[in-house]
Amino acid sequence: MIFEGASFAEETAVSDVCQVPIEDVLPQRHGSPQTSTYPDESGPLTSAPVEQQCIAMEDKVDAILKKLEEMEVVQVRMEQKLDALQAELDNLKKEHTKLTEENLKIKKCTIEQDERINLLEREIRKDKLIIQGIPYLENEVDSQLKEKINSMFLHMEIQFMLMDYVIDLWFVTNKNLNC
Repeated sequence: MIFEGASFAEETAVSDVCQVPIEDVLPQRHGSPQTSTYPDESGPLTSAPVEQQCIAMEDKVDAILKKLEEMEVVQVRMEQKLDALQAELDNLKKEHTKLTEENLKIKKCTIEQDERINLLEREIRKDKLIIQGIPYLENEVDSQLKEKINSMFLHMEIQFMLMDYVIDLWFVTNKNLNC
């Protein structure tokens, strides 16, 4: 290894450090090789059980990371669905407001039309005369009924040309009488 700008002594010191065997860097063992213990009781870094534990831990970490990535994907999809639902809810609120306003306009228009209908019915009824108490005979003709009405008006001293004014004749039952 050669470092630019480094002196020969610095280069040899670095190369000496890089060539140090791993056993010199690891903590020293105490006791026999089978029952060796380390001061921190963590074991050697190069031992098989520790390597297996490291591999197992790496596998666990990889599995956790994979699940985390899957959860992030699910979260993104859920956020997109929530955004779509929020947009749909906003549209429904606007549509509801619009329909409520239209409903109020229709109700107002219906009330105005009912008032107009009532006025028109009153206007139509003011020229009508409802006579009660004339018996209904099944084989009686309209002309005979008109004569009865005319004689009744003459008896009450009301004179007018009945034939000119009577357009329709019909019998109204008590249920149909709206006076």
